[in-house]
Amino acid sequence: FMLIGIMTLLSAAAAAGLTLGCNGFAGFGWLWQLPVGFFGAFLAQLILLFLVLVIMAQFVKMDEVQEKDNKFFRFTIHQVISLLVVLLGIKIDTKGFEKMPADKRVFLVCNHLNDVDPPVLLHFFKKYELAFISKRENDKKFLIGPFLRAILCQPINRENDREALKTILKCIQILKEDKASIAVFPEGYIHKD
Repeated sequence: FMLIGIMTLLSAAAAAGLTLGCNGFAGFGWLWQLPVGFFGAFLAQLILLFLVLVIMAQFVKMDEVQEKDNKFFRFTIHQVISLLVVLLGIKIDTKGFEKMPADKRVFLVCNHLNDVDPPVLLHFFKKYELAFISKRENDKKFLIGPFLRAILCQPINRENDREALKTILKCIQILKEDKASIAVFPEGYIHKD
């Protein structure tokens, strides 16, 4: 929750500066200047964060196989997901974490119920450094593709068994070489049942 804390402090400082620059706290103007300044500064920071993410995505070479987990991209992903969890007020009930191995890589097999499943898993399994087996169409998605590639997510061709096998073998290699844990949604599609 480091990012949300920094953004909140900067927004509060900007709001106080705006209020002091206008009339200070002499009249009643501060009653609207503080909240408007705070939300304006917070929104400006969100826009700046988005621009930084867009610039970062430009540095990922999508035509090359990623051989190493990019810790900076992973850190950034975790910070953005934490920010979204707080801003959106997401509450998730978790059980069974005590059964997870503390010092080993894992192979996580999950049902796919919603588009937010991968970010939720990344948020709660932070220490396992998850990389997903992801449909290759995700590589073409704005921001998502480059960031998935940077954290060793492996695109799978669901239409070609040979290519799919190469992805599975690559994931086995990633686990054996202790580069990341692997998560997969074997259904391949979102299902509500």
